Amino acid sequence: MAWSDAMKLEDFRDFRADLQGQSGCYEIGHVRAGYFYAKYAGKASCLWDRISTYNSPSKCHNIHIAERHLASDIKRRNLYFHIFRTRDFAAMESRLLSREGIGLGNMYRFNQKYEAAHEHEDYSRAATLKLPDIMNKCSHCTRACPRQA
Repeated sequence: MAWSDAMKLEDFRDFRADLQGQSGCYEIGHVRAGYFYAKYAGKASCLWDRISTYNSPSKCHNIHIAERHLASDIKRRNLYFHIFRTRDFAAMESRLLSREGIGLGNMYRFNQKYEAAHEHEDYSRAATLKLPDIMNKCSHCTRACPRQA
């Protein structure tokens, strides 16, 4: 189990086979010099349904991502995502958000709140959840990261 390669958010339809009927966690962010930099983390019982909502400013629930769709600057609209398939998506998301932090000054700066599930049973379970080794090595990118050297 590992994070997928980064996929361009606006091209999500090209990845239907990878997303349809799959549950898991996802991160949305930017790719710079071949490295994925996460700005938002989420979970979904159906990755296809969830990822598709981020491509419409009217359906997107996150203001930071919606603003980037409306931006005239192509660099601001250049968002990517990657996925991690798991049935234990609620606990995994909780662990990611707890470890890396949310809001300005933290890795998941586009996340503005912890979901209610994080405050109850999922959070306590997530505290003992062992994340896959690839996530413990570097949470900033999908390949070997110069920050880990």
